[in-house]
Amino acid sequence: MHYTDHSRKSRIVLPDEKPDPPREGEEGLTNLTMTSCESKVNAETFSLRTVPVWVKGNGKKVKVNAILDDASNESFINEEVPGHLGLKTTWQTVLERVLNDSVETFKSMPIQIEIESVDR
Repeated sequence: MHYTDHSRKSRIVLPDEKPDPPREGEEGLTNLTMTSCESKVNAETFSLRTVPVWVKGNGKKVKVNAILDDASNESFINEEVPGHLGLKTTWQTVLERVLNDSVETFKSMPIQIEIESVDR
C-alpha cells in the first residue's frame, strides 16, 4: 500500500465514533456506494465502485471509502489515513503506468496495512 502527497480531504470515521447515516441509495445500504463524475472535455459519464472498509495498522483502525479498481496492480490511500494510524516512513519517487501507457511520476511512502470489511 502506498499513500501519496496528492491527498484529498475526506471524513475519516474512527472506531469509537458513530458513522454518518447512508447518503446514497436506500436507508441502511452501507456496503456499496457508486460515485459518478462527468468530464467537461468528454461528455461521457462514468462510475467508480466504492465500498466502506476498515484500514488497520500500528494497533489502530479507521473507516474509509475504498475505490475498487480491478485493473490496478497497486493500492493507494491519501496521507491523512496513515497519519491517523501513526504510520510514517520516507518519501520515495514512484513511476506508475496510467491510461494510454503514459507514465506518471509522484512521491509516495510505502506502508504496511490491513484492510477489513466493515461487515465483520
